Amino acid sequence: ILASFTPPAGTTIASWFVAYRRAGTTTDVLLANATGAPPTPLATFDPTRLPNGMYAITVSATSNNGGTEAATVYVTVDGSLKPGRYVTKYLDLAATVAGLPMQVVRSYDSFDKSVGDFGVGWRVELATFRVASGRPLGLGGWTQYNAQCFIGLCLTAFRTSVAHAVTVTWPGGRQEIFDFTPDGGTNIFWTGSAKFTGRPGTTSNLQALGNTGLDYFADGNLYSGGAVYDPQQFRLTTKDGRVFVLDRTLGLVSERDAFGNGLNIDSAGVHSFIGSTPGPSITFHRDGGGRLVEIDGPLAGQRLLYGYPLTNALGTFTDAMGRMYTYSYDPATGNLRLAADPSGVPIQTLTYDANGRLASIANGNQPPTTITTSSDLRQQTILDPNGRLTTVLVSNDRGDIVERDDIFDGTTIRNTFAYDAVGHLLSATDPLGNTTTIEYDESATAANGNLLSVTANGRTWRFENYNVLGEPGLIRRPDGTVLVTLIADPVTGALQSTQAPGEPATNFTYWPMGRLRSVTDPGGRTVNYTYDANGNPASASDSAGRSVSFVADATGAVRSVTDQSGHATTFDYNADGTLAGVTNANTRQWKYFYDNAQRLYEARDPLGHSAFYEYNDLGLLAKRTDRTGAVTTYTYDVDGLLTRVVRPGSDALNFRFDALGRLIAADNSSSHVDRGYDAGNRLLSETTCANTGSIATPCGPASPSAAQPTVRLSYDYFADDRLRSVTSSDAGALQYGYDALGRLSSIQYDGQAAFGFAYDALGRLATLTRPNGISDTFAYDAAGALVGRDAALGGSPVARFDYALDPVTGRRSSLTDNDGTHSYAYDADGSLRSATHPAASGLANESYAYDAAGNRSSGGVTSTYDAANRLVSDGAFSYVFDDNGDLATKTPSGGGSPTRYAWNADHQLVGITYPDGTASSYRYDPFGRRIAVNDNGHETRFTYDALGVHADYDDHNVLAASYVGGLEQLAAGQATFYLSDAQGTVRALTDASGSVTGSYAYDSFGKPAAGNAAPSRSTFTGYQYDQASGLYYAGARYYDPSTGRFLSEDPLPSVNRYPYAANDPVDNVDVLGMGVGEYAELLSADLNNAQCVAGFADAIAGPSLAAASDALSGSVPTSAEHRWRARPERRAMRARRGRRAQPADRGDRQDRRGRAREAWRQATVLPDESGCALCRPARGRHRARIQGRVRVAHRIREPAGREGCRAHSLGSGRRRGLALLQKPGHG
Repeated sequence: ILASFTPPAGTTIASWFVAYRRAGTTTDVLLANATGAPPTPLATFDPTRLPNGMYAITVSATSNNGGTEAATVYVTVDGSLKPGRYVTKYLDLAATVAGLPMQVVRSYDSFDKSVGDFGVGWRVELATFRVASGRPLGLGGWTQYNAQCFIGLCLTAFRTSVAHAVTVTWPGGRQEIFDFTPDGGTNIFWTGSAKFTGRPGTTSNLQALGNTGLDYFADGNLYSGGAVYDPQQFRLTTKDGRVFVLDRTLGLVSERDAFGNGLNIDSAGVHSFIGSTPGPSITFHRDGGGRLVEIDGPLAGQRLLYGYPLTNALGTFTDAMGRMYTYSYDPATGNLRLAADPSGVPIQTLTYDANGRLASIANGNQPPTTITTSSDLRQQTILDPNGRLTTVLVSNDRGDIVERDDIFDGTTIRNTFAYDAVGHLLSATDPLGNTTTIEYDESATAANGNLLSVTANGRTWRFENYNVLGEPGLIRRPDGTVLVTLIADPVTGALQSTQAPGEPATNFTYWPMGRLRSVTDPGGRTVNYTYDANGNPASASDSAGRSVSFVADATGAVRSVTDQSGHATTFDYNADGTLAGVTNANTRQWKYFYDNAQRLYEARDPLGHSAFYEYNDLGLLAKRTDRTGAVTTYTYDVDGLLTRVVRPGSDALNFRFDALGRLIAADNSSSHVDRGYDAGNRLLSETTCANTGSIATPCGPASPSAAQPTVRLSYDYFADDRLRSVTSSDAGALQYGYDALGRLSSIQYDGQAAFGFAYDALGRLATLTRPNGISDTFAYDAAGALVGRDAALGGSPVARFDYALDPVTGRRSSLTDNDGTHSYAYDADGSLRSATHPAASGLANESYAYDAAGNRSSGGVTSTYDAANRLVSDGAFSYVFDDNGDLATKTPSGGGSPTRYAWNADHQLVGITYPDGTASSYRYDPFGRRIAVNDNGHETRFTYDALGVHADYDDHNVLAASYVGGLEQLAAGQATFYLSDAQGTVRALTDASGSVTGSYAYDSFGKPAAGNAAPSRSTFTGYQYDQASGLYYAGARYYDPSTGRFLSEDPLPSVNRYPYAANDPVDNVDVLGMGVGEYAELLSADLNNAQCVAGFADAIAGPSLAAASDALSGSVPTSAEHRWRARPERRAMRARRGRRAQPADRGDRQDRRGRAREAWRQATVLPDESGCALCRPARGRHRARIQGRVRVAHRIREPAGREGCRAHSLGSGRRRGLALLQKPGHG
């Protein structure tokens, strides 16, 4: 900062100072001061240590005679080059009103030295939404000139010699800058009007509120109402139609969507409104200094307290349950040093360098991550807590990361990025040299910044026909064909229809306040929606009037859900928003209790049996005591990666990771797994064997007496990152081919002719050809539902599976196969009521009834259940479960010896003892995959490719069979090819000539017919059938088709954890024993996952998708969620917004555009297992249908043990387009 001083004659400068003030605040921050003559320069104003926004820099000098003079200049701080800045957010309170989030997000910024809502550096995040203009807009530098003249009458315009601009700073720091460019008048009347022009990169429009008329009196100023023009409030209209009113002093005053719903914000709180009707409020209470001391939520008891034991520094936060969190500060810099939970355990500990930049951050009591900033501020070096990984980030002048190097074990993995002048990402190059490029509209029009194309893996997706809200109306595939056309309301942006070429449109209608009113799918099926006074969903009903109803409280949290049969499930919450209890329609209640850090510590079932949880100082599960009292402990490294699990009986699982956190080894008592990766994090190899004695000892050759064979699978990839081959050390190789759109087109196994896959114009699987000449043809209805899968050889039919659908519900009403026609009927909630089979099938007709909780009785015999929905008797057997909910015994009702079941602490079935004294036992690898079955001394062993069985071995580790999952078995040199129906159930076996060698029939729930051939590896919906036990192995659990129930509880919490496929096995499959879906949807998603837009598709999202898809982001239930099944867990989990006081990374996602992007991802972008985003617009996916008994997955998630470990471990291998080959839906 430079300044020249000229004191009055005969005097000298006695003292001076330099200070700055952030616009909209009242706090001056002193930069320098002294006595005597000022130096040159006076001080340094460092924008890399300040939040973005407009600042006033003031220089003041006082002469020795007491006279004082001051000068002020205004500057704008922009960009993200702010190394060492610590920013965190805490979601203290939240509610949802009319789909708008009404939240108290408490944010801290170590570079913000002004006094905010919670003292220095702390603000309500809404308060970080600022508008500033620096100097008065009409002050100085203005001249008027004649722009055009016509016979003496001239149109005038204004120019300025001094910059006049308005800066809008969004929460998170993003800025939009508008130059003040007033319109002129005429040379007769020297008047004008206020107008603003956005600079490059700005996409919103700005208007001044109040009097916008201008007067010019040739003195260099513009006036309004007799004073220099200086507006205080502005209206900001975003490209997607949201409207914000911003005040230069108060910040955000109101937010309104295109339908008139919104929020008003003032010093007393946040107030919602739905149109002109007031809604719930969040109330603020402030002390004399304007700091918040209390916040009250919309519900009684939602009281938050804030304490300031030190001047202007937030010291304590007390949540609605009375738990107090504490904060302390670095004495040298005044920055936040420590955040501690109510027990005094550190949440995070921070240190800073001499310049106030973050130097280290430690979670809990763990070693810190250290950060070193270069002197030119363009490079940061980060060393992880265990000292193994060094990450170097290189930034450009704007602060955009242009290079990232991960350095470990002598290896450097580099990613590079390029940006345009306004910070749009133009390209990203991975360590293998693959580059993704993004093209934007660079024109000087309102379309500036619209995404035009994304090129990834050599394929370019294009986005066209944008509306004024910045939303595309058409998306093209890489081959130039149209993927989808979208039509939106030009004013509100509400999506009116989506249509893929060659099929009818999906249409959407809305209530006046913008809430979704109806969805009509391409098949003509309609679902209608209603809402309560606060805009929360009240009902969803089909055209026959069958309805699911909801009751929500003032925060938008669902209090009850009543299904189509009138069965109600209710939810209770604590004052802090945590779920306290769930009561099912049989009035049985699950209860939940939390510790001081708001973590679940007890889950109590309706029988009064409790599981308990304890945590380490990182908040990770450290100990689990199950409902039988058995204890499992968990150990982690300093990065929080799970390294060891010890189950009862010293049964241990061990995991080992490299410096990048990739799993490289795992073992348990039965097996050992080694993994290798390339620089692009692609899985190159996986070797499995028997336990080697140490997690650090890799697999070696296996002897015939070893407990498992040693098998190495090697993975190779094309240049576009798609899987080229999987080669086994002893079972040959699988080769994969892809079409021009990157979809799987062929699989060739070990020199055989290839399997072929072809697709229709909508990207759906149309044909599947086999090496033996048999081909499957797939047929779909107008709504995209799979209605036919017929197999033929040389034009002659081999098998047919043709379905008729109910015109209202879309459920399958009949199946016609080679045996004749099977007919199905359902209850109002979608549970299967009856099935009638043709005589040729050999299947008996079926009839079922259900209690209010979805527990099944069949054949006119009433089954009985206990309070936890465990089967007690079904007329044929009586059942006893242990306290963990695992089946312990099954005893014939007429007397006799029981069948006994043994389980480990992770609910894995480890043994069965049968009434005749024979037994079966089972072993699993560290990922929970079953690797051995021993039936009365005869053992079969398995190796896996991802989640699918790759090969079978005998008990001497000799290869017995290998598989192309779901398609082929090769044993003793003979190939057997599977024929499957539209549920993925294997219905026939064929040989190399195409002759049928075996056939299968099942009842609706998968019970095999008496005349079935010997089971293949893949059977009912792809499950493995164990003939000795009569059970299906489903992955996460075992399934008994005679009862239609699993033997153990669903790992994902739900009100009834036992029924298969939500009691609708005709339409749904449960792919892993832990999730209901539709085979056709899963199949299509798996085969199309090659249509990758590399994660950038969400950039085109806008509000046109928000209203129609709000259900997908937690507002309205629609059928887009795999024929949405009246699951209140989606409502309970999403609508309840209360969170514990932990950092909340929400950013701009709390606004409507954020919700629209989330809706876009869920409605039109499906992720594959590599994290790639697949552009899959709604078209037939929006099938208008509601059905299903209430199936509530609790909002609380029980701490992850085996499941979390398995998901993390398996997630390291990036398999693409192969789920069909494993089992339906296995990614």
